[in-house]
Amino acid sequence: MKPDQFFAFNRLARISALIFVFSLKLIFARENLPVIRGTVLDIRGKPLSNVQVQLNPGDLADVTDDNGAFVFDKIPWGTYTLKLSHIGYESRFIENLVIAKSTSIDLGEILLRSRVINFDAILVTATRTPKNILTLSNTVNMVSETVLRQRNAKTSAEALREESGIFVQKTNHGGGSAILRGLSSNQILILVDGIRLNNSTYRLGNHQYLTTIDNNSADRIEVVRGPGSVLYGSDALGGTINVITRSPAPTTEHPAFQYHLLGRYASADNERTIHGHIGLSKQRYAFHTGFSAKAFGDLRRGKNSRHAQLETSTNGLLQTPTGYTAYDYDAKFIFSCASAQSILLAYQLSKQKDVPRYDKYINDEYYLWRYQPQDRELMYARYQHTLESSYVKSIQATLSWQRQSEGRQMQSTVSSPLTCENDLVNTAGFNLQIESILPNQQLLFGTDVYLDNVRSERVNIDPTSSARQKDSRGRYPDDAAYTSIGIFLQDDVALSQKLHLIFGIRYSLFRAKFNLPPSNDESNLNLVEQNFQAATARIGGNFDINKYVTLKSTIARAFRAPNLSDLSKLGESKGDTYEVPNPDLQPEKLLSWEFGVAIRSTKVQFDAVWYHSRLTDLIANADARYNGSGSIRIADVDYKIKSKQNLGDAVITGFESAFDVYLSPSFTFRSNFTSTYGENTTLHEPIGGIPPAFGLVGLNWQHDTHQFECFVRFAASQKRLSADDEDDPRIPIGGTPGWWTLNSRLVWQLWQTCRLQLALENMLDVNYREHGSGINGPGRNLILSLAIQK
Repeated sequence: MKPDQFFAFNRLARISALIFVFSLKLIFARENLPVIRGTVLDIRGKPLSNVQVQLNPGDLADVTDDNGAFVFDKIPWGTYTLKLSHIGYESRFIENLVIAKSTSIDLGEILLRSRVINFDAILVTATRTPKNILTLSNTVNMVSETVLRQRNAKTSAEALREESGIFVQKTNHGGGSAILRGLSSNQILILVDGIRLNNSTYRLGNHQYLTTIDNNSADRIEVVRGPGSVLYGSDALGGTINVITRSPAPTTEHPAFQYHLLGRYASADNERTIHGHIGLSKQRYAFHTGFSAKAFGDLRRGKNSRHAQLETSTNGLLQTPTGYTAYDYDAKFIFSCASAQSILLAYQLSKQKDVPRYDKYINDEYYLWRYQPQDRELMYARYQHTLESSYVKSIQATLSWQRQSEGRQMQSTVSSPLTCENDLVNTAGFNLQIESILPNQQLLFGTDVYLDNVRSERVNIDPTSSARQKDSRGRYPDDAAYTSIGIFLQDDVALSQKLHLIFGIRYSLFRAKFNLPPSNDESNLNLVEQNFQAATARIGGNFDINKYVTLKSTIARAFRAPNLSDLSKLGESKGDTYEVPNPDLQPEKLLSWEFGVAIRSTKVQFDAVWYHSRLTDLIANADARYNGSGSIRIADVDYKIKSKQNLGDAVITGFESAFDVYLSPSFTFRSNFTSTYGENTTLHEPIGGIPPAFGLVGLNWQHDTHQFECFVRFAASQKRLSADDEDDPRIPIGGTPGWWTLNSRLVWQLWQTCRLQLALENMLDVNYREHGSGINGPGRNLILSLAIQK
């Protein structure tokens, strides 16, 4: 090697060595730079993404990733305060973080508590598209998954008992029927994942249909109080309840697996519930499935009572028989065809076995009266496509099939024939909606079609010989059909930053087809075809006076077309009533106006609404004749003859309010109150089934991993009764007495994957009955549940 080459090589080697040493120093120095890191979770231990993390003083900021993680490096020496904030969660501050040379601080898991006052809730039901609750002119309730878990209710119906404007009646322990705006049963529309649960045999009397949706599978329950016929058609007179079940979502990065196990015990009815669900998500698809098994014993009523008319149980405090068992299963699979397209496949199954109708045993002294079977099965496929077109934003199409089976086993005495009725309704459905976005305007166009086929039979079994004799028809005409078709248009307009209006119109067609005998000759049947049509409209708006106060108002028209239960039912009803067909009914119609105010601040949430509804051609039970007689004797039991009839006009007026105050970071006061007045202006008597004034007052305390609540539920007496109410043995003579119960519950997040809940309902062991119910409320009731999740 030449000398000049040697010196050049030597110089290059020295420079390379210096660069290598300097690089090592940089590497090790970087490792020793001050660092602050942590992971943000909710109180259930789930990672929270998009949490704003700010380091003060200074301008250092970060946002948590999908795993809830954040990290700060290259931090100048000093003392800092870390602020974490997220919409829907309470902000949290971590003070006195001292950063010195080579300091690293790992804060580990940081829990954020959800806001008790939620300003950012998104609802779908009110407009069929996702909307912030603050922008709606409708009066709504949104029971989130967090609230559902905190309430830890027995059924989906009971999960709504603490909501403003919602009264829950129970004919039996397996039932649960919501009353909205003074209307109930088939005057309320129930949806599951946006698909109609109501079918053509839904009866006017209160029922159990809402309880066939497993509350353990619900992601949230949305309730729109007031008319909803423009978007959903018939039945949405008093309101719409949409139970939205849990859905999986494909992940953006790594595969994810989740599970949830729940055990629940309640002392008042010796309830044992087990629920579990699992979920698997990958980049283009996700799967979820869940199962619930429930066993309920006879319900114990309260001991302390001033009303002898409520002390009707014949087995001490136990209301025997009221126990039953139930099973639920659900599964969902979602596949992302492309970045803006997805296909969702879903299946739901609900079974309730041997559900006694308690009031029939106590009031009518039946030897046997129970619902068996009581099943619901739903399958649907939903296609969703989000477009970037200037005219069409999204297209959603849903194809569904639902099977609902309801059976009744009735035996008045041990020697009487056993009557077994079974009604099977198969419903095929199709929904299409197209959303279009224009400047300051959102248009929604859609159509829905539902086709019902009804199979119904009644069999009498001799208790001695077991001989079976099939009647010529069941409760409903066999092979009856019912079709509904609707088309709607909704225009959502922002006239200014403060004024927002929404318009909607709908046209609907209905066709009922069934056979009825012209006289006593059951072998000679006449084909009956009834066609109904209705046009409905709605206009609503909200005006922001300032950033805290909003005024809302809505005028809407709704309707309910007579269904097969109204037109063709033949069988016993409440009390000593036997209902007969009336194929000459006309739709009942409702015109409603409401005005409300909403106040929102960081400390207060207040909602109040006053409404006035006028009903025409109201459908209700009234005295009738069958085969020339006003009474009938069946299986040694005498019945009065009644039928559904258009009973003229009526008015319903009411006031609903909710008031929540954020007293401190730990304490929240909540309350609500509802009052309803109804009058049949044709018959000059009260409307049947109107609930009394009712409400709730409570105080909530929340810490990082603990939440405790104490609250009072109450209802005034209801003495304003219709003639039909006075014939109802479930309502005490003179009306239902008022009542109040003291309740408490504790939620304790033991660790990230485990949650313990304790509740003590009706702490003073009061004997009470919800107005119109066939069973008294539970006495002192200890509820214990344990959940394990990932």
